[in-house]
Amino acid sequence: MLRNFNELLFPGGGQKLREEQRIIEQLQIDLKRASVNHLSTSKQRFSTLERDLDTMHPKNVLKRGYSITTLNGKAVASISSVVIGDKLETQVFDGVLISTVKSKNKKIDE
Repeated sequence: MLRNFNELLFPGGGQKLREEQRIIEQLQIDLKRASVNHLSTSKQRFSTLERDLDTMHPKNVLKRGYSITTLNGKAVASISSVVIGDKLETQVFDGVLISTVKSKNKKIDE
């Protein structure tokens, strides 16, 4: 009865309403698909960043054979920051080496 009343007031309105409902349902499907895709992409990117961060962790860098040399707790990046006689600490993967600077040889640019 209500359906007939709507048809009397709004001829063709039922068809339009069904079409709008179909559009809404399609938009819901599209939104769900887009959300799943976005979440999947975000998870993949997060995993990549996590792996990269783990690779760059100082402990893992030391495992690959690198070392960190410090003088009074600060990293030594240049021979100009040390003088003969300074005691240096060199951290390697499985411990710390203590050494004394006996000489310095500046790198010749190639």
